[in-house]
Amino acid sequence: MQGVSPKGGTPFSALKNTFGRYPMKKLLTMLLCFVMALSCVFGVAACAPTDDMGNSGVVTPGGDQPGGTEQPGGDQPGGTEQPGGDQPGGDEQDPGGEETPEPAPEPSEGLEFFLVTEDDAESMKEILGYYYTPCYGLIGMGTCTDTDIVIPAEYNGLPVCVVRLDALSESVTSLYFPDSVDLIFCEYAPNFRALTDLHLPHNPDLMIIKLSPSEITPSPFVNSAFYQDPDNWEDGALYINDWLLATNETLPTDYTVKAGTYGIAGMAFLDFYDLENAYSSRSHVQRVVLPDSVKAFGGAFGACFSLKEVVLPPSLTKISGMAFEACTALESITLPDSVTSIGMAAFGECAGLMQIDIPEGVTHIGAAAFAGCIKLTNIEIPQGVTYIAKQAFENCYSLTSIVIPDSVTAIDDYAFMDCSSLTTVYYTGSEAEWEQIEIGSWNDELLNAEIVFNYKGE
Repeated sequence: MQGVSPKGGTPFSALKNTFGRYPMKKLLTMLLCFVMALSCVFGVAACAPTDDMGNSGVVTPGGDQPGGTEQPGGDQPGGTEQPGGDQPGGDEQDPGGEETPEPAPEPSEGLEFFLVTEDDAESMKEILGYYYTPCYGLIGMGTCTDTDIVIPAEYNGLPVCVVRLDALSESVTSLYFPDSVDLIFCEYAPNFRALTDLHLPHNPDLMIIKLSPSEITPSPFVNSAFYQDPDNWEDGALYINDWLLATNETLPTDYTVKAGTYGIAGMAFLDFYDLENAYSSRSHVQRVVLPDSVKAFGGAFGACFSLKEVVLPPSLTKISGMAFEACTALESITLPDSVTSIGMAAFGECAGLMQIDIPEGVTHIGAAAFAGCIKLTNIEIPQGVTYIAKQAFENCYSLTSIVIPDSVTAIDDYAFMDCSSLTTVYYTGSEAEWEQIEIGSWNDELLNAEIVFNYKGE
């Protein structure tokens, strides 16, 4: 990948240009572009732009890094959303009633970091569809010689939110990630031959990604000691502490995740995939039950083409980003009343999805959340949602009607593009209130539909 110069924009700007207007079409292709861009951002100093003073985004161990801490706006027009649980290190409280965690061990010294700038954060926000603050990414060992690596929660007053695994030493025996981290990625699975212990964050936004054109396993930890030890596998599933990391072909088709599990890694239920042909991905699991303890499962069921049913815990508050993307056999799913947020592309490309009721407590629906759900015929957006994100219902060809609450103040670009069957919009506000909504480009299908004002429900 070419280095990014100051005149060429930030690394995340390049990422946005890579995705273009259709960022969610295929889960695996999209994630590959994502990792390739991040490889530049968090991989080598040559990719980092320099400012007018000659300062690079790469932070040498122990050095001070210029860069302000002013926060960018929210993820919707007007910037009214306040920083909270959708940002790295946010202070949103987990309603699960968990006990106060033990203090983190002393962080390792000498690790190398990269500053994600405010400009980067703005582009990231537009791509990922959630609030994203300036933060630091861990990109290398620097002068650190520890084998037990403890990643700090903060560096230079900002959260550490991204970690590149394949930049760490092969001699690592244990890894501790703070809860501030919401992305763990690698382009190639590291040779962690000695790695036997792993503490992953308690962060509902966390996504763990490993993609490479030459490797066909979705797990970043495939070369680690605990992955290779058959005694660590239970009925076709690999757990480490309170995370489910991977499954294989011996997993039952009807599977219940172990009680006490906090999170499930991205693509954990794929036992094989081929990046040359995304649709050759294989996951034979047909039904999965999640225990009440599960809070994070970003991308966990992506491209599980055989998945027909998922039983979600009754206390779940967030449907993680890309959680069910491209689950083409999934026809319906019951979301608990406790859910308040549906993440980016959570149900994108679920071509078989015909029915879903969005709980009344939902206030956030991420970008492309239902894009490509070609069998959905109607949807009701609950009161409290203020923003319909980019591509939220794009390519929902069978959608004939939708209920939009008067709480909505903005509808982003492409939100209803190619909803060719949309004939009726039921709006709970007045015509005057409808005229005040900021409606983005490429929403002709919405604007050409009949608008029923002051809708009170059936």
